[in-house]
Amino acid sequence: MAELAVCDRLHTSPLEHPAVRAWAKLHGLPGMLPRIEVLKPENKKSAVYRLDRIGPSGSSVIAKRCKLGRLRVERAIYEQVLPDLPLPRLRFYGSLEEPDAAYGWLFLEDAGDVRFSSGSAEDRALSGRWLAMLHSSPAGERVRTLSLPGRGVDFHREMVVLARDTIRNSLVNPAMSADDLSVLNRILFHCDDVATHWTEIEEVCNVVPEVLVHGDFAAKNVRVRRRAGALEIFPLDWDGAGWGVPADDLSQVETRVYWSIVRHSWPGLTSDALNRLANIGKIFWNLIPITGETETLGSEWVANVMRKMRAYEAGIAEAIAAEGWTHS
Repeated sequence: MAELAVCDRLHTSPLEHPAVRAWAKLHGLPGMLPRIEVLKPENKKSAVYRLDRIGPSGSSVIAKRCKLGRLRVERAIYEQVLPDLPLPRLRFYGSLEEPDAAYGWLFLEDAGDVRFSSGSAEDRALSGRWLAMLHSSPAGERVRTLSLPGRGVDFHREMVVLARDTIRNSLVNPAMSADDLSVLNRILFHCDDVATHWTEIEEVCNVVPEVLVHGDFAAKNVRVRRRAGALEIFPLDWDGAGWGVPADDLSQVETRVYWSIVRHSWPGLTSDALNRLANIGKIFWNLIPITGETETLGSEWVANVMRKMRAYEAGIAEAIAAEGWTHS
């Protein structure tokens, strides 16, 4: 929104910033003049700020502005689900809906800037335990009444189609080099492989019940911190959460740790079946972001997006090889 952009650009008083004004309506004016850091600039979906010196004892608070539908999902998870998990959690400071009933604010304890790394064995084990506790907890059932977006097998099949269409439309972009086009065509081949084996994929996905899934369990949305010698993990940004197959969430975690917990709730689940589900999840995890790159793939400047496409292609190829599928 223009108001936020102007406020940040002109460096007006922090007390006049929309995030601070929203906080003040909930908790009163801060005792100290806050410092505002833009973590995610305003766009059509959301904006995120760090408000230093505004929380209890002068602590930092994360302020997120987003559409009401997404805000209500996140609020329900912070209020109704996470408190019932036997895991460390961030303090939720409440939310405020704006008068126009289109957007609102959500306030959360600052978890810091250290991101989860899927390359860290410690992080993967910790996240495997965290997600296992979430997926096997009855608390997750409470958010079903919110009509969460479906993230079952039909959702993922649609994502495969959208990813394939996105890639096909970008092939006519004159900015693409011969090497770029080779990468994009390999992704198309992978999409064909996935479509060919879709019945098999559905069988793999059906080895676990549908659960509350984060939907974007990635470094940008998960923080870790060490407190009193123990490592803690905090998944954030639940506005893309849904009800469905946890495959793409599992692609980033240590499945042995995950299975050691959920097998008590899902006694029919074998570790081999879970590993295969996580491998299928790696395909989903790399295909879904492609669907949001239509504009960048069609632009004049494609170097950055093609770096991402190369990473996606490599991840999908690795998962397909593990399944033993070959494009014909």
